[in-house]
Amino acid sequence: MAIGVLMAVVLTGCAGPTIRDQAVYNQAEKSATAMISELRTVLVATKAQLDSRTWWRYADVVVTGAETSATSIQSTFSSRQPPSRSSNSIYQDTSTALSDAADLITQMRVALRQHDTATMRRLRPKVAKAASDLESLDKRARTQR
Repeated sequence: MAIGVLMAVVLTGCAGPTIRDQAVYNQAEKSATAMISELRTVLVATKAQLDSRTWWRYADVVVTGAETSATSIQSTFSSRQPPSRSSNSIYQDTSTALSDAADLITQMRVALRQHDTATMRRLRPKVAKAASDLESLDKRARTQR
């Protein structure tokens, strides 16, 4: 989680005008990588909780921290606009994936706080899929640079 928080701080400091398509691809890659870290943090914390290997309060702190970082990552990326049509696709796909990932983390936090283990179990595969989808997006952004 500490790496994710650090990435969110770094990403938040990077928001500004986007004048080249290259910058959109770079930011998409960085944002996807940072969000993957937060999603994986949530997976580790919720698995430990579901396996009764941690306290509810500890898992809540970890997932809440991941949620804070995730919303920062998502809002930082969304604050940019693609400078040309050629980067519209990666911008839209990344914006959607980051927003969906942040929403999943929020849903997991709510389920965790309500001690709703059924919902936590139902959400875990969705969180894992979101991380996998972002890995594909990260690779796509790297190859388009």
